[in-house]
Amino acid sequence: MERGWLSGDRRSERVLPKPVSPVARPKLSHYAIISDAFVEPGRDTPIRILFSSRTGARYAIADSTWATLRADPGAEIPAGLRTALERSKLLVPDDEDELGAILAENHRARETHEVLEQIIQPTAACQLACDYCGQAHSPKKLSAEALDGLLDQLDRKLATGRFRELDIGWFGGEPLLALDVMRQASPRFRALAERRKVEYVARLVTNGILLTPECQDELHDLHRIASVEVTLDGDQARHDARRLWKRTGRGSFATILENLTTLVSRPTPRPEVSVRCNVDARNVEGVIPLIHQLAEAGLHRSLERFYVATVHSWGNGASRLSLPPLEFASRQMVWFAEMARLGYPLSLIPGRTRIACLTFKPGSELMDATGARFNCTEVSYVPSYTVNGQNVYQLRTDGTPTGRAAVLASFQERLAAGEYPCRDCSMLPTCGGSCAKAWIEGDIPCPPEKHNIGARLILDHVLKTMTIKSFEVRGGANAAPPMS
Repeated sequence: MERGWLSGDRRSERVLPKPVSPVARPKLSHYAIISDAFVEPGRDTPIRILFSSRTGARYAIADSTWATLRADPGAEIPAGLRTALERSKLLVPDDEDELGAILAENHRARETHEVLEQIIQPTAACQLACDYCGQAHSPKKLSAEALDGLLDQLDRKLATGRFRELDIGWFGGEPLLALDVMRQASPRFRALAERRKVEYVARLVTNGILLTPECQDELHDLHRIASVEVTLDGDQARHDARRLWKRTGRGSFATILENLTTLVSRPTPRPEVSVRCNVDARNVEGVIPLIHQLAEAGLHRSLERFYVATVHSWGNGASRLSLPPLEFASRQMVWFAEMARLGYPLSLIPGRTRIACLTFKPGSELMDATGARFNCTEVSYVPSYTVNGQNVYQLRTDGTPTGRAAVLASFQERLAAGEYPCRDCSMLPTCGGSCAKAWIEGDIPCPPEKHNIGARLILDHVLKTMTIKSFEVRGGANAAPPMS
């Protein structure tokens, strides 16, 4: 035993050997996703698409290269490929805590988020009687007093200097039934943003019934609406069987489509327009006919996005009518292929999601027509969430979460502690845990890409390198690099 080590004689420390840190061996990232092998026309060698859900990078590699990497991530492969895979975090040191790094990045994103998002439900009313909707509608509108209070709240938040943008989202019920409220509010929101020297953005989610040309002019000129999302539940027959006028019982498809056609035909500048198709087992066969009808009308190329969303529970069990997740994911690939063939804008590969929803955006809230405040967009006006006259998800009057709102706010910490299977999922970086409310209520909100990411990767590669009938997508910045 060294005398100096015990006595504190530092001379002995100079002669002791320093411990050698072992060089960490590489491992395949837990967030490396691999497609099935496939053979491109004109080639003999099968390839696969390797995708990092952590960084979004993807590479076409020979199937034999994948076999080598899978057997031994440290095995010899072309140096350029190894460098690319390491830079993309598809190969990482075997002692790296990837989950910890991802959760830390997500936490930093929440802490540094600079957009103050305020969702407003100016009315609790809606013209439609959709049987899957869990909201209880009424003529209630946001009062002048509640609007004054909201402006004071936003002013105090912007006064902190942490935000660079004020993002106003008009939501429902049906917000266009309260244009009078919007007319009072929009100029004041815009003036507030100008005074606090932040950018101003406004968005609208609407059923489209009142989206007339005159309304469109007002949305542009007064409200500065930058994006509009409209809902069509499949082709006309299936849509009209479920999205009925309360007053007459007739369908709403023709009115909505006419307004939508006018909107996308407006000269620029006009808002970005998206169409959402809500489906369950009763109307799913109407998706392809709707895709065809929008294309035949020439609307599809003017849309920012067309997407299909499964009906979810609004505290009313509507999700029992939803398609099984694997069936939805399988059908989605058919819809994608048809959309690609017809020339729809198409984004197949999910990007990184560091902030999953409104709940985790600092300062961001929803205010309903009663002036109640929430940190979730899916709970207002839902009777099943009301106990003794109080919505169990409602924030306190000062905006602090309590009850289930507090449970929502703590979701990311509980995810990190392993309370939900997201912790072990290789797709966690792309969904951020998805819907906290659904997990808390015992539902499984995993997005369809969890089940069809391999097929998406192949279709994305095909669209970027090949021609499908008359539709061609040229490779760009996101095109997969040549195979190695």
